[in-house]
Amino acid sequence: MKEIKHVEWDKLSHEEQKTFTGIVFWATGSQSYYQNGKYHRENGPAYIGYSGFVEYLQDGKLHRIDGPARIWPKNIVQYWIHGKEVTKEAQELYYSLMKLKGLI
Repeated sequence: MKEIKHVEWDKLSHEEQKTFTGIVFWATGSQSYYQNGKYHRENGPAYIGYSGFVEYLQDGKLHRIDGPARIWPKNIVQYWIHGKEVTKEAQELYYSLMKLKGLI
């Protein structure tokens, strides 16, 4: 996977940013994972903030089936599936159904 620093990202054209796949390391210490220009990571958070804030995204949409998709410091959380905010109970039910169907 390609890794670049924020100064390299700033030099990319808009078209190059729209198709970029890799990791960007920002000056603040944050990290962003991209696939085809969209936030995307399947095995962890696609955005890791310097303050401890993390977001799980796939194809540019907040998404996580095995826990919260947004986590702030002090453990404030939000649950999202395919870009739609859901309750913790709905996320747990979705995860259980996917597991029963053998999809995870």
